[in-house]
Amino acid sequence: MEFWVSKSESGFTSLLAFSPVSEEQARLHALLFANMEVITIDSAHSQVSTLVYALVKLDLGPENYAGSVAIHILGADSVELPSIGEADLVGKWKPLFDEFLSRGTTTHLRMLFCGPNLRKFQGVAVDMDYQGLHVQLEAQSGCYHDLPEKESPLLIVAYNAGLWGYESWRPTLAALFGSWLCSAAGAAGASAARSFLLITSYTHDESEDDYDTMFEVFSGLQQQQQQQQQQRQLQWHWDCEVNPQGATEDLERKGAPGANVYRENQCWQCISLK
Repeated sequence: MEFWVSKSESGFTSLLAFSPVSEEQARLHALLFANMEVITIDSAHSQVSTLVYALVKLDLGPENYAGSVAIHILGADSVELPSIGEADLVGKWKPLFDEFLSRGTTTHLRMLFCGPNLRKFQGVAVDMDYQGLHVQLEAQSGCYHDLPEKESPLLIVAYNAGLWGYESWRPTLAALFGSWLCSAAGAAGASAARSFLLITSYTHDESEDDYDTMFEVFSGLQQQQQQQQQQRQLQWHWDCEVNPQGATEDLERKGAPGANVYRENQCWQCISLK
């Protein structure tokens, strides 16, 4: 498979992929994409470009970016947070910082990295200035649902989470969805601050399994609240589709011939409370 990239007028990179089945088809594709550049996207770059593209795709109003904005990254490890040095953090997350700067109204970006594999950074907090944007990063080792009361972030991200394969994700989802429901109920008709959950997966099959897991956990919460007059639902802003910013490198996985091709962040979906 070959990957081609083009840039829109806004400067954002789009990725196209195709698998030519004949020399003639390959020649025609080469002519079609003559003005594009063949690229590869590794896992580290895929993470930040996926997050930025999700913000672009959601197309939220300026009120969502005004003042202080929070992003929480769950299941984080050394890929998401390789170092706490300022130069390394900027090197990793610069496109995200630039995205918030471009909004013009964000003054403070808070990023929480949470995961069982962040033990060496447990409790670490970094405050830095990036071209006038105050950036605060915090690392917590453990599961998200075990953390004390948290702020409501704009976006919650879990890369290649495998929600379907790890039981520890279920209480996290239950706590997250429960907080959404409580926030909506507490708003009492007013417009509550909205949070979005972005999940990526190695394959389309795993993405669908993650979808089923989220739906099952949320349905269980709904059954516990049957006596409430207003029933809320999950809204998929996009579901189980190929991520244009997914990594282009194949991962080695044991399996039968013809099994799924595994790539970091290959598929994605994004939900919120409707």
